[in-house]
Amino acid sequence: MPEEKFGPQELQAMSRLMGVAIPVERLDGLAKQVDAIYRGMARINTADLRDVEPAASFRLPWRAR
Repeated sequence: MPEEKFGPQELQAMSRLMGVAIPVERLDGLAKQVDAIYRGMARINTADLRDVEPAASFRLPWRAR
């Protein structure tokens, strides 16, 4: 498995910037969850979607056709 990209220290730094207090005993577990979310988002960015049609489409009321 690739090296963890989002660890407890990064989570603590980010939470401090946002003004959110995270108890030290929760940092490890939360950091693993956040890392998993970021890894999932990274996989989405690598998907080849050139030939994929949208499942639904709609017209935005403020855009003229």
